[in-house]
Parts: sequence; structure tokens; C-alpha cells
Amino acid sequence: MIEGRSRRYIAAAFALYAFAFGGASFAATTTVGAQNAAPGQSRVRLPVTLALGPGEKVGGLQFDLVFDANALELQEVATGPAAKAASKDVFSSPLSSGRVRVLIAGLNQNTIADGVVADAFFEVASRARAGSLPVAVKSVVLSDPFGNAVPAKRADGAITVRGQDPAAPAQESSRGGCFGGVASGPDGHGGTWVLFAGVAATLLCWRRRLVPHLPRPATGGL
Repeated sequence: MIEGRSRRYIAAAFALYAFAFGGASFAATTTVGAQNAAPGQSRVRLPVTLALGPGEKVGGLQFDLVFDANALELQEVATGPAAKAASKDVFSSPLSSGRVRVLIAGLNQNTIADGVVADAFFEVASRARAGSLPVAVKSVVLSDPFGNAVPAKRADGAITVRGQDPAAPAQESSRGGCFGGVASGPDGHGGTWVLFAGVAATLLCWRRRLVPHLPRPATGGL
């Protein structure tokens, strides 16, 4: 009798172990996508995707988007096609600087299929440096149509900022360069010496251009 109970306890322990550790590998995964962008670019779309495990049913979910508020601004969180198909709506609310909570739910018990449940649109700061800007998804909570918790996993995304093109080399004036010396000072007022130097450089330029073309004086006598 005791031996039989021990076997049942061992079998139950293995079942719990398999559920806790093996089942977690099939947990529904919420993933933030990746995108490339330029400094100052707006409406950079990052899709948030839900991938279900075998037999899992999700009726609603909640998560936080976490990002660097100095480099990114979250402009909008729109309902994705998978959520729309289940008649769900998306609600978002900032919790703190660089952290926004997103809720996807509806007044129904429809299940959400695999796919994009939300689209997050970001604006990249004009001063953002080239490199990767992580957009993490945290505090993920999934529930089935009856409000029961569903095991959840997450995968973060990022926006990769492209480097700016190197500055174009300075071009010479299309007017031939002789007027290029007349310039104002860096403060926009232009000192007298700067103007004088510019005029002198312009006259010297014209002299060099005109002198070779002037007729030479006659060298022979009468």
C-alpha cells in the first residue's frame, strides 16, 4: 500500500516538473520587432507579435514597452490585425519616462490568433547617435478567455539608427572665385578688417586674371 502511494507521488512530481519546466518552453511569446531608421525619422513601426504554444488560448494581454526617452518618443500604439480579428482594442498609458503600459482586450471571449497584436510607432530624436536603441517588452501578462493566467515569454526588439552621411566638401563659388573673398565675420557683423581683406583678395584675383590678357607695351623704338 505504501509502495503504491510512493509511486503515485513520484508520478505526480514528474508531472508537475514537466508542466513547470517543459510547458514553459511552449509558453506564448510576445515579441517586439526590429527596424532601421534615420535620426529625426518619425512613424517608425515596430510590430508586437503574439506566438501561441500548442493548445494555448489567449483572450487578452498586457505588457510594458520600455525604451530610452532621450532618443525615442512613442507616438502611437495601434491595434494590430490579429487583435482586430478578435474584436479587441488597444489601450496605452505612460507609466513613467520611457515606459508605457499597453492593454489589449475586448468585451468578448474571443481568442487571439498568432500574429501582430499591436503596432508601436516611434519618432527618433534628431540628435540620436548611430547604433541600436533597445525597445524592451516587460511585465507581460496573458489570460485566456475566462481570465485564467497563461504562461508567457517575451523577446525584446530594437531600432537601429543609421549613421548620418558625411558632410559634403565645400564647393567653390560658381562665379569664378574672385568674389569669394568678400565675407562677413562668424558672428554675422563682419569686422572692417575682414571686409578690407576680402576686397583686397578680390582685386588681386581680378588683377591676376586681367594682366595676362592686357596688350604688352611696344619694345621697339621709332
